[in-house]
Amino acid sequence: MLSTNSKGKAMIISTFSSHLARIKSILEFSKILNRKVVFLGRSLDKYVTAGEKCGIVEFSKQAKIIKYRHQVQKFLKNCKNPEDYVFVVTGHQGEPKSVLARMIFQNYFKFKKEDIVIFSCQIIPGEANIRNREAMESELRKRKSEYLRIFTYLVTVLERSKRSDKYNRARIAVTITLRDSNCRKFLELAEEMGYKENKRCFLLKNGHRFKID
Repeated sequence: MLSTNSKGKAMIISTFSSHLARIKSILEFSKILNRKVVFLGRSLDKYVTAGEKCGIVEFSKQAKIIKYRHQVQKFLKNCKNPEDYVFVVTGHQGEPKSVLARMIFQNYFKFKKEDIVIFSCQIIPGEANIRNREAMESELRKRKSEYLRIFTYLVTVLERSKRSDKYNRARIAVTITLRDSNCRKFLELAEEMGYKENKRCFLLKNGHRFKID
């Protein structure tokens, strides 16, 4: 989020609604970007409410929560300055009835060129999920939106490391979970943050060993 040029662009993020730690990171980064946060979708409302009842988060004090479909549609239609917000939405697996799907396919949201859509998750490997997500990404390409796949490690470790003091910064970045098609994206984002390939950034495949002194 912080390494992406988002000036004048809407920013839409989708991740697991149950991953409260990641949502907390999104709130923190949004504050640094001086953007207001809006949670859009029933499952986000469900898990945020559950977390607050358990006393482990207080997200409703930091963000607006919009639960129902007609409310979401009305809010997005009347939103005059989307570049001032981070929209956290349901739909990271391409679910047809999710908020993100309705924004893309049912014109709930008027995308502009280079608006940013971040998938802060991996696809759960099922045929329907893969097919639905590919349809989303294909439509975003047609609209010339900038869509990014930001993975857990990058969001929660590298971004934090970038803004930490020199004694707490991660020395190296290692990933062992990405598919080949996503490796280059990992390297590009890591290098933006100062992690040079084969020096401080390493991609491990089956059978590879990595020794840390």
